[in-house]
Amino acid sequence: MMNVYHSIDEVPDTGEMNVTLTLGFFDGVHIGHKKVLDRLGEFHEPGTQVTGVVTFDRHPSEVFTPERALGLLTTQEEKLAFLGKFKISYVLVIPFDTHFASIPAWDFIEKILVGKLNVRHIVAGYDTRFGRGREGDVKMLEEAGKTSYFTVESILPVKFGDIAISSTAIRNSLLKGDVHSAQAMLGRPYTITGSVAKGERLGTKLGFPTANIAVPLRKIVPANGVYAAWCHTPDGIKKCAVNIGVRPTVAKQDAARTVEAHIMGFEGDLYNVAVTLEFERFIRPEKKFPDKAALVAQMKKDIAIADVALKA
Repeated sequence: MMNVYHSIDEVPDTGEMNVTLTLGFFDGVHIGHKKVLDRLGEFHEPGTQVTGVVTFDRHPSEVFTPERALGLLTTQEEKLAFLGKFKISYVLVIPFDTHFASIPAWDFIEKILVGKLNVRHIVAGYDTRFGRGREGDVKMLEEAGKTSYFTVESILPVKFGDIAISSTAIRNSLLKGDVHSAQAMLGRPYTITGSVAKGERLGTKLGFPTANIAVPLRKIVPANGVYAAWCHTPDGIKKCAVNIGVRPTVAKQDAARTVEAHIMGFEGDLYNVAVTLEFERFIRPEKKFPDKAALVAQMKKDIAIADVALKA
């Protein structure tokens, strides 16, 4: 079972056991991360070898540029759930603040990785950076290992076409509505989990009731448009057509952006219930229609397309 610690002092003494670590933010826990984590897992042997992930409770951009903080592929809860599927002894979630960010990379290695965590081997992503001003990298780890008696191996990137798979590349795909490419790089469909909140019931008035999903803070929402998606509800997994945007045909001019799912064949009340949307296909961009009749006609087409797209 994977343990989760929220302070360096919580991590128990490993005694004589060998410790292998990897470090990074691991947003999305995508296919590139999987290569690193699978390799880490090869060193996992309860009672003999400890494997650990050193990560942070927030993205550095939330501390340094909060007004432009990055949207995230996974919430902290989601990330830990994905990490729990690998052979990992523990995850150390370090609180990231200005004090921690000011620690020189060399001190982070010597005082934390070696002094506190007793590392003997590091599995590092090719683009690993850490320490004050992101000055630490794989080369620095290798140099430190020569005198602190640990070894380092760097894992090469996994490619998607001509690009290296990264959290940034996946974010960019989602922001363009390209959920297909995002799925290929993640190794699974992109998901949003949130509670169903009361909305303006505009869909119900048009004959297509929708569940208005409250998106977690900083969670990336794909580009405005209509998508085919699976909706995980307490009653099972249902097909749905999801509209993301400001509903320009029926909503007020300054309406907030919403994520609304028309769940096919569902009848009931989901208010305050958590559901998960699993995005499979982009159907069309959001647009303003000349009238409600034209919108309803298009909604029927969207639902039919989503239904076919989600055929097993």
